[in-house]
Amino acid sequence: MAQGLAHKTPISRGATLFAGGGGAPTPHPFKLSEASVGTTLKVRVKFGMVNSITPTGMGGTDPDLLLTVTATKYVVLEVTTGTDGIATSAAISLQTTVAADNATSAKQALGLVTYTAAAGAVPASIAFSQVVAGSLRHQRCGDTQHLFGGV
Repeated sequence: MAQGLAHKTPISRGATLFAGGGGAPTPHPFKLSEASVGTTLKVRVKFGMVNSITPTGMGGTDPDLLLTVTATKYVVLEVTTGTDGIATSAAISLQTTVAADNATSAKQALGLVTYTAAAGAVPASIAFSQVVAGSLRHQRCGDTQHLFGGV
C-alpha cells in the first residue's frame, strides 16, 4: 500500500460534509471533486492550508486548484521544510506514486483519482477516493520522519 494512503475513504461525486446544526453542505478543505470541461477531465482540490501556508496555485480569485487528469494518479501534498524542520512552502500535484519523505520534504496523499479510458461510445471518466478531510498541520520528528494531523 502506498505511503500516506493506509486509510482510504471512498466518496462519490458531489459528496459533501454537512455543517453542524443541519446547515447547508460545506465542502471541506482539500476535498476532491470533478471539474471537467467538455472532454478535458479535471479534478478540483478545494482550498486548504497546512501550517497556515497556502499551497502553490491556490488562492486568488478562484482559491481552489484545478488539475488535468489523463491517468490514474494520487493527488499529493508536498511540504518543504527548512533544516530546522519548520514548513516553508507547500504544493499539490498529481503523482503516480507517493514518494518517500526526506529531511526537507514531506508528502501526504490527499486522495486517489481513478481514470477510466473511453471505450467505444462511452467517454472517459474519473472517480475519487478521498484521504484527507480538512486543513492540515505538519511537524517533523527526528531527522526524516514527518507527521501530518488534522486541524
